[in-house]
Amino acid sequence: MTKSFTAEDLQAAQARLADLDKNLLAPAVIWDAMLRLANGAPVEAHLVQVHVENRVTDWRALWLTASRAVVGFASKDAPDWDAYDPDEEPDRASVWARRRTDIVAVELTNLATRKHRYIETREWDTERAQIVFRDGTTLDLPLVPGRLGRHGREDLSAIIDVLCEGL
Repeated sequence: MTKSFTAEDLQAAQARLADLDKNLLAPAVIWDAMLRLANGAPVEAHLVQVHVENRVTDWRALWLTASRAVVGFASKDAPDWDAYDPDEEPDRASVWARRRTDIVAVELTNLATRKHRYIETREWDTERAQIVFRDGTTLDLPLVPGRLGRHGREDLSAIIDVLCEGL
């Protein structure tokens, strides 16, 4: 039996499947699978990125719920492929989930400090992280090559905060 989702479910998914730094929305092909594998649980943190290289558009998404890490990939040989493209069919797509209790390690790399100009404080910042699951699967963050924009940095920081709570 196929699970159906409400308009509110789809609207919430859309909010968590947009690359806000590029102002693009992931193709609908991964929405249903991400929702299904999240099992309707609220998303505590998410990171969504799109990358275009050699006319191929790659979408990557990570959702963290209280109990699961849900990861989606979709790719198409078309520049700027997104939810509004009339040809939504991907060349490749997959979505998988692992239990958050199966995360055995989180590695933070490219650490740097940021000193605020007007206040006496420093913040630690990371540009890269890797999640390691019990079965040996690894997930590199950011999800695509290149530097993160402001929204991506904020989303990565939220992902790391949520992951550190569970270790």
